[in-house]
Amino acid sequence: DGTRLATDFYAPDSGGRFPLVLERTPYNKENAPMMWSHTHTHLVEQGYAVAIQDTRGRFASEGVWYPLLDDGWGKNQDGFDTVKWLSQHTLCNGLIGTFGGSYSGNTQYLMAPTRPPALKCMFVREGSADLTEEWIYHGGAFELGLNLHWGTKETISALANRINCLTRAVEEDLEELYKQLPLLSSSVYADPFQWLKDFVSHPPEDSAFWEPWNLSHHYAEIDTPILHFGSWYDLFVRATIANFAGIAQKGLTLKTKNSQRLFIGPWMHGPMVSEEFMRRVGELDFGPEAIIDFNGLVQKWFDHWLKGIDTGVSAEKPITLFTMGENTWQHLSEWPPSDVKNV
Repeated sequence: DGTRLATDFYAPDSGGRFPLVLERTPYNKENAPMMWSHTHTHLVEQGYAVAIQDTRGRFASEGVWYPLLDDGWGKNQDGFDTVKWLSQHTLCNGLIGTFGGSYSGNTQYLMAPTRPPALKCMFVREGSADLTEEWIYHGGAFELGLNLHWGTKETISALANRINCLTRAVEEDLEELYKQLPLLSSSVYADPFQWLKDFVSHPPEDSAFWEPWNLSHHYAEIDTPILHFGSWYDLFVRATIANFAGIAQKGLTLKTKNSQRLFIGPWMHGPMVSEEFMRRVGELDFGPEAIIDFNGLVQKWFDHWLKGIDTGVSAEKPITLFTMGENTWQHLSEWPPSDVKNV
């Protein structure tokens, strides 16, 4: 729609075209979660190009921020458009994977049903199936602590974005503002807090309002191999399992169904930043078995789907879970496990 989304690139010094991995984040492309785990530099060292983008209305990108509304299958499809644009970039060989967690996991999940042709796989760390029930509300109760704190904090940076756009418009594009009718219809005048007001005023029963954020209604439209990476102490763990199971059952093709993977460890919400983070939750110590080579796991997934390397992905059981208490990993063929007992 003409909105420019700021994107940084990282690539090997050798030159040429590479398979490309994309993260779309609202948290500033210069300090994206991919960077916290050093995943971007690891992938570049392994022969990938990496693109990190500020989502609409965030930091250096233009437009109005309304959480995740423009990242899915709606009027604006920023994820689809970005992948299409990147597939023609001089750094990209036409094969694209996506990466990210939490909000950046949701930008991936919501893009999946739009099926950009160059998209070959996703690595989603902790994302939502139904934003209404897993983030904004819980059992009908507004998630006050999370949303009022997170929403206000993040809207402050969105307000800074609005100020920058208004300043630029007044100093450089004033004539364009004069031409727009109705007056004050330009996005530079948009209320950055409108989304929060809307979320509070629309209860979860208003299904029509919440439909743009409900991935669970769109599993049958997804045609992308996805590694669903979750944590037992994460607010999205139910959704991580539901998305894996839902796409494995309802995905667009048999190949799609068979190419879903689920990986859950004993961690909290957030990127795998250290061995301490992976091993301990509060006073609980899950031992050295809880420590994984996260970037190695990421590379293994992308090497398979973007480079065609036999990394063993196809031969593995689709589900890898950490059993707390025993502190061991299980590898399962189905969910729920056939021998599970409810007690």
